[in-house]
Amino acid sequence: MRVAVSLGSGAAAEECGMDRQTVNRIENAHQAPGLDTLIRVAEALAVSLPDLVQEPGSVLPSG
Repeated sequence: MRVAVSLGSGAAAEECGMDRQTVNRIENAHQAPGLDTLIRVAEALAVSLPDLVQEPGSVLPSG
């Protein structure tokens, strides 16, 4: 998703208040982010939290 909004890992890290290595570890599933980190990432990417964590191609149930 970061790449889709043309945000480099360094810029994403800066926006989220973490280092580039942490962003890369999260993106490559080597580190599980906490809820607070997910919220910061969603805000930095200007997407909702459900959209951030949703599997590509899946649909979240409504209501």
